[in-house]
Amino acid sequence: EDVDVKATAAAVADGAFYNTGQSCCSVERIYVHKSIHAAFVAAFVAEVRGYRIGDPMDEATYIGAITRRAQIDVLKTQVADARRHGAKLLCGGHAIKGRGNWFEPTVLVDVDHRMAVMRDESFGPIIGIARVDDDDQAIGLMNDTEYGLTAGAYTRDRRRAQRVLGAV
Repeated sequence: EDVDVKATAAAVADGAFYNTGQSCCSVERIYVHKSIHAAFVAAFVAEVRGYRIGDPMDEATYIGAITRRAQIDVLKTQVADARRHGAKLLCGGHAIKGRGNWFEPTVLVDVDHRMAVMRDESFGPIIGIARVDDDDQAIGLMNDTEYGLTAGAYTRDRRRAQRVLGAV
């Protein structure tokens, strides 16, 4: 809760959507302290809505095509599953018609670990943002996975970041 919300949202959005989310170290899940959750989500969605979709050879493009056609179905299924379990879709959520495999940059909130988007790898431009009460809840959720994932913590307090990351 002690971060520059706009700058952090921009950095985390880049981590989630860089290379259209098709990187093994892409941000897969986001946990945000309840006191800044609304502001973070608003800044995050504004950042994502500014991403240009198109030809990756064009310098202005940020979101390109998905490498494998089958991944579009995975993303659609994750969106449907999240919505069925109560998540709200703030942007994206659909395949884009056209030549190639395209999917809109997608942001879901009110997510939890019953949802595939928070449990499974997405390998595409989709993210779930969960609200947490404190660091301990975030640590518990970060550790609630069968995968050995990368992790990051945004705070102005170095010791706090080391404590959180040391517990993951």
